Amino acid sequence: MAHSPLLTLLMPFCRSDCAARPRSSSNTWMSYRSPCATVGLAPFGTTWTTSGPAAPVPDPLCQTNLDVMLTTCADLGFTSNPAKTVAPRTTLELLGIELDSVSQEARISQTRLDETLNLLRMWQTKASCTQRQLQSLIGKLSFICLVCRPGRTFLHRMIELLSKGSHPSHHIRLTKRFFKDIEWWLPFLSVWNGRSWFCDDQWLSNACLHLFTDACAESFGALFGTAWLCATFHDVGIPSRRSITYKELYAITMAMTVWAPSLASQSLLFHYDNQSVVRILTSGSSKCRHIMSLVRYLFFIRAKFNIILRAAQIPGILNSASDALSRLQV
Repeated sequence: MAHSPLLTLLMPFCRSDCAARPRSSSNTWMSYRSPCATVGLAPFGTTWTTSGPAAPVPDPLCQTNLDVMLTTCADLGFTSNPAKTVAPRTTLELLGIELDSVSQEARISQTRLDETLNLLRMWQTKASCTQRQLQSLIGKLSFICLVCRPGRTFLHRMIELLSKGSHPSHHIRLTKRFFKDIEWWLPFLSVWNGRSWFCDDQWLSNACLHLFTDACAESFGALFGTAWLCATFHDVGIPSRRSITYKELYAITMAMTVWAPSLASQSLLFHYDNQSVVRILTSGSSKCRHIMSLVRYLFFIRAKFNIILRAAQIPGILNSASDALSRLQV
């Protein structure tokens, strides 16, 4: 059984030396080799981290990694801040987010969540704002998205609004689409506990999971392993005049709602035979208000269970199992 890694935090550059650090340090992973250790360094602004194996007591390699990193920085002429150097541990706060390598989760404090909720309630009463105020809101929600990745979809329309102002003090009129995104964030943050598990690095296709959905004009169906569901749209109160794209998205939404607990913290590559569905799942956006209602609920489920989803198109002939279910051929 694999051990959880211990994390070590180092801030090798004090404020007076920030300008001396390499420009690439904010987006480059580095590795240092010596006769006694190979150390991987992960930069976050002026913060650097390294990791090592866990053990009943801190593994000696973790302290060795830290010592090598400190020595290397000193040899290169950088100044470290002892007050901000954290010894090996399994729980670490990094850029305001708590990382736990034992429970394999990232956490945001309830205090920060409550502050964001109160801020969003204030924005509900606004008709306009300055560019600077909108940037501040986007920044706070972007921080939440570091832990809740599916929430990024509901920042796109806010970011688009920034282009309406050419100066930080310029006023921007808020749109209906903006308030729809606020309406998504409010109920989600009200029920979310601020935690998400580390996602698996491996992308799983729906074929690998044996997860398929499909819909036709009158009915829909979904298959997950040996479990399945199907029904007519009349049975679930969906008007027959809805487009086939809406109906196929409805089938996906039902499948995700029912089986989301089994898919939690997975990275899914979803193959579908409808190009419009693939585009909507990829962009998280549609001009149709009925489809957007589905998309918002689908992304709510994804965010709640920390499911990362990508979509790709396949020929309809390869979707035969769920196609049969959608036509009630069971």
